[in-house]
Amino acid sequence: MPDHTVVAFDHDLHLIRDRVATLGHLVEQQVADAGAALMARDATTARTVIAMDREADAMVQTVETLIVETVARRQPLAVDLREIIGAFHISNDLGRAGDLAKNISQRALALNVDVPTLLAPKMRELALLVLTCLRSVLAAYVARDDLKAAEVWNSDKDIDELQNTLFGEVLVCMMSDPHHITSCTHLLFCLKDLERIGDHATNIAESVRFIVTGERFVGDRPKGAQFRPAPYEPLPLQTRAKAAEPLRPL
Repeated sequence: MPDHTVVAFDHDLHLIRDRVATLGHLVEQQVADAGAALMARDATTARTVIAMDREADAMVQTVETLIVETVARRQPLAVDLREIIGAFHISNDLGRAGDLAKNISQRALALNVDVPTLLAPKMRELALLVLTCLRSVLAAYVARDDLKAAEVWNSDKDIDELQNTLFGEVLVCMMSDPHHITSCTHLLFCLKDLERIGDHATNIAESVRFIVTGERFVGDRPKGAQFRPAPYEPLPLQTRAKAAEPLRPL
């Protein structure tokens, strides 16, 4: 390959890396602000996150266009091809993470009460854990740090376990007071959105490993125990018969 072509190819690769990193910083801000908007019921911040989603979507399209044009012009092989394929997958995962941050912000606007006091500490902990994983995996991408990517991949279990614990506590909150049903339903969706952002961070970790080593992580992704509600136990027939008897006047 002529020298000028090599230089031009290197320029294309650096441009793709820079655009992916910029997209990552934008989505990281979306996730951080969405968590803050949810916990504080901050409508202004929530609307800002929702508005940022258009910019994130446009950046994803820009990265994808750069990748397609680079593949068409340069026909990369080996490490360079891994770099480009990895960047494509990472941009897609970042775009989905931004969409989920937007969803959380929309739920924050719909909430009609503050997050229940008993749930707030663990909700903050989950939001911070997800944000930390996203920041770490973006740093791993920029530094081409396979070990840091592995740490993020293994931390997915921690997110699952905390999300499952919170899921059960939100259900208890709903059952203890019917007035909380609507707000807690929004929180359940937010919990799932945060967990899915964690999954996308883990996907990015897999892409970083592929870029750096050309290999995948061995074995299944570590997952926390799935939440299982207590089985429904119907009342005994005798008890149900008594419950069905009409009330007698005193």
